[in-house]
Amino acid sequence: MPNLRKILVAFDFSENSRQALGTAIQLSRRYGSELLVMTVIERSPDDAVLKLMDIPKDVESQLRKKIDEEIHSAIPESDRAKIRFEARVHQGKASLEIVLEVDKEKPDLVVMGTKGRTGLKHVFLGSVAEQVVRRASAPVWVCRGTESTLPKRILVPVDFSDYSRQAMDLGIQWAKSLEAEVFVLNVVDSRDLYFLDPLGFGIRPSMGEDLKKQAEQQLKEWTKEATFPVKAEARLGIPVSEIQDCIQKNSIDLVLISTHGRTGLKNMLIGSVAEQTVRYSSCSVMTICPPAFGLSSLKLFEGEKEFEDYMRCFRQ
Repeated sequence: MPNLRKILVAFDFSENSRQALGTAIQLSRRYGSELLVMTVIERSPDDAVLKLMDIPKDVESQLRKKIDEEIHSAIPESDRAKIRFEARVHQGKASLEIVLEVDKEKPDLVVMGTKGRTGLKHVFLGSVAEQVVRRASAPVWVCRGTESTLPKRILVPVDFSDYSRQAMDLGIQWAKSLEAEVFVLNVVDSRDLYFLDPLGFGIRPSMGEDLKKQAEQQLKEWTKEATFPVKAEARLGIPVSEIQDCIQKNSIDLVLISTHGRTGLKNMLIGSVAEQTVRYSSCSVMTICPPAFGLSSLKLFEGEKEFEDYMRCFRQ
């Protein structure tokens, strides 16, 4: 069973973030998780519009009160006494504030939408999710779709790296806990073959199929000891496109993917594939980065001066 003691929810009052809040509430009900619901007031320090506005001094407390109301309305009355939550308001750059809060609070999962509105009250841009995926040291569940339902079909793309093996094991844990189907996919990147062909390396027409057969055999080795039924498939093509096709053909609800893997021939660069999957996927995506596997946190600032400049501009 996934260990979900604490969930951080990025919330900006948009419909996408309301869906993320609904998903987090369902997870909290199932796993007994505490919810930290976080809103970031994102603005430029030289924002001319804000200079003309009469901003109340207690804007943060007003926002916290409004977030509390949103959470109460989203939680079924029978569960309100069971779900523990706290609303928090920050000022700064949304992606950085979320990542800093992750480093501080060490949540087991971040849940967020993919798009929001900008301005004083509305804080998340579409690219914020990708920036959080790239930097956060916790798994990030990026919600897509129209309903806040827990997944029934989970897809785990793998590239046979250690990271993707751990992601596969985690995907099986999630599937078992949620009583969902789990699919494991490896894509032999056909672009590697096209790149080598003009260089005169003697690329045979059958080489792609040979690599696909090797991948199928390795998938069998990876999944043979699984304690839960796994549907494994190897494909030849462009990884992001094949992942999207697999999502459509199998009605996938959630893609669980490692953000780092191996590079080189035969292996997709899973980091960029993960970010593109977040960007283009028609279903929700959970990304797992190396720090979530016990590695050190990713560096956010290039030096102490950069950190001090950020704090001076956005936290005053």
